[in-house]
Amino acid sequence: MRKLQAIIIGTAGLATAFAVSACGSSTTTTTTTDATPTEAQSFSLGDDTVNTGGSLPSYWPSDVPTPNGLNYVGGAQLQGSVSGGFNGSTPIPEVTKQLDADFKAQGWTANGNFGGGDSGGVTSWQKGSQTAQVIIASEKGTTVNITVVNT
Repeated sequence: MRKLQAIIIGTAGLATAFAVSACGSSTTTTTTTDATPTEAQSFSLGDDTVNTGGSLPSYWPSDVPTPNGLNYVGGAQLQGSVSGGFNGSTPIPEVTKQLDADFKAQGWTANGNFGGGDSGGVTSWQKGSQTAQVIIASEKGTTVNITVVNT
């Protein structure tokens, strides 16, 4: 349970860093109602990268599955951790089943979960020195956040 709490805190930190870095690199604010950015943008912050939309970035680990049928909407590579957000209309139970099977097929071991069902939930996965947290929620369709940290 402590490890899952640490992952949740780490994810919140990455999300905050992502928001702060994205805001700090822009001098204008644009309001939009689109769930998926129409153009990919990437911002370098030293060794770190923040990106919006487009295709999955090259730094995404090859052994970390992504949800089928959902669009990549953005993410970050910060201090050795990777986070990505996905959104679409694939039903939550279908996404959950696919990601569970794909993580297992890539050699990851489930390390705890809560929630689940039609409203989504959180699952922690472990592989070697890496921990992946998968959050699945109902927000403008089905939304998935995957964060991978070295533990």
